[in-house]
Amino acid sequence: QIYVSEDMTVVVPGTQSESSAVSLVAGWNWIANPTKTAVTPADLVHSGGWMAGDRIQSTSGVVTYTGSKWIPASGFYLLPGMGYQIYAANAGTISFGNDEVFYVVVDLSAGPNSAIPLCGPAAWRSTASRCTRP
Repeated sequence: QIYVSEDMTVVVPGTQSESSAVSLVAGWNWIANPTKTAVTPADLVHSGGWMAGDRIQSTSGVVTYTGSKWIPASGFYLLPGMGYQIYAANAGTISFGNDEVFYVVVDLSAGPNSAIPLCGPAAWRSTASRCTRP
């Protein structure tokens, strides 16, 4: 939880990544979608290969790989800047198919902030836990 005495916008500095590839270990992983666009599980390319029983979960749902496809097949997206748990039987890297990585901007309200929306690119702002363009 972050507490601030007045409303403010914080831009997290850093160096833009040259790739959206994310490393996975065999087993459970925490990852985020580092790109500007939402992707489906079918968009993710795993260098170690997806195996039956691999899964991706968020607070809003779970998808499981059957060995040939992800189920449920529709309605599950990995949104920019949001966190996900991935269970992968094989270690490797996953590519999001879009190497346009975004910058992180955090809008904080005066007082405690426990659900902090992350948005990008820098011109975007969060509104009611959603990323919006100005």
